[in-house]
Amino acid sequence: MRKDRAELRQKLHDKLQDAVELESKLVPMREKIAMLEEARKTDAKQMAKLEKRSIERETLLGKVKELSETAAELARVREENSGFKEKVEELELEITQAREREQWVQNED
Repeated sequence: MRKDRAELRQKLHDKLQDAVELESKLVPMREKIAMLEEARKTDAKQMAKLEKRSIERETLLGKVKELSETAAELARVREENSGFKEKVEELELEITQAREREQWVQNED
């Protein structure tokens, strides 16, 4: 019976020793899991920031495209306006010449 008790105590001691060894292996794994979880949270935050920046970038690209189209339209209108200015100058010259002819005709009478 003493032999059985001694064997049981040895088995219990061995089991406790195994438990201590397993626990010593689990502690670093738990620490690594905690670090990985923290890294995942950090990565998730960075991903959210990148997604936000991507949306902002797309919005800005849309605005740049609009501005580019507006600039092209403005250039077209300026060119058209330049043509109108030339036409106005020609008409003013014609009016001036017509007035001078009219005055010359009146002076001859």
